[in-house]
Amino acid sequence: MSKEKQCGCCVCRVKALGEAFSSRSQLCVATVPEDRAFPATGYERLHEVFRDAHDHAAFGKGDERHANGQPFHEQRMQRISQGLDSPDGMAFQAMKKIEEGLQMDDYRKTRHELLGALNYLAGIIIFLDDKNAGA
Repeated sequence: MSKEKQCGCCVCRVKALGEAFSSRSQLCVATVPEDRAFPATGYERLHEVFRDAHDHAAFGKGDERHANGQPFHEQRMQRISQGLDSPDGMAFQAMKKIEEGLQMDDYRKTRHELLGALNYLAGIIIFLDDKNAGA
């Protein structure tokens, strides 16, 4: 962890988490059986949520506002994060979407914001994977 004083706020905790992931030498991936069902039995609803987050980014407002014809892993959030050498901007966006979404009275709008937060979290994972490729 950096030598800066950490105050314990959400931003400092996310930054510390990013630093912890950046220092790892292996990806945290479960061993998956060869004959597995997909989605895994009992995880169908989780799969549906992640599919909806994918569709939100690939076909919805995310595609219209952010893609500019680029694949997800090359879009603005990745280019900016690479330039800053930090996923903190994406972490801020995820936290902002979570907070705003949970304050909305309309279920559909809340769900929309939370799916967007999932996509920013995926962006952080992609950034960290790329940063640690070959580590």
